[in-house]
Amino acid sequence: MAAIVITATTDPTQTSLIVEDRTDWTSIGDTIDSLTTITLNIYTTSLVTPTYSYELTQQERDAYVLDGTVTLTFLVVAGDLYLEDGFYNAELTANSETYVSNPYGFGIYADITYAVFSEINSIDTSDNLKMNAEKFCTYAMFLEGLKYLDTTSVNNRDIKFNKRLTALNKMLLNI
Repeated sequence: MAAIVITATTDPTQTSLIVEDRTDWTSIGDTIDSLTTITLNIYTTSLVTPTYSYELTQQERDAYVLDGTVTLTFLVVAGDLYLEDGFYNAELTANSETYVSNPYGFGIYADITYAVFSEINSIDTSDNLKMNAEKFCTYAMFLEGLKYLDTTSVNNRDIKFNKRLTALNKMLLNI
């Protein structure tokens, strides 16, 4: 079993996963062209059993081999347009697990984004809401923080992501 290296991020709409190959193929004595079958596994809390498993089509595999990147929609991979808010790990296996990638974490915050912006509801606020502007700014700052935690190099970015997501949920619910 050879190790390949990937990164995984979501697109701005939080409806697709972008997987990029970062493998130094010369160091493992092979080329990316040797990948014949590729499976994407998405994990939630444990890296033992994947929550979602998807085998790339021939066209998706060809795109990955040609460009070193592939974009997969959650509708195709998971059967739903959006994944539930939380932190996930993506892993690729190829050629009947001859190649296994590193698990790479990514965060989903689609529902909370909608909740924050529906709470703000537009820039033109009534007079009684203008006094509460700092509350809405705090929501937006936390939301922006979730986006940037997704790409940090900190080892425990899943813990930080989930803590901020929980805090934002509590703020919106006024608990």
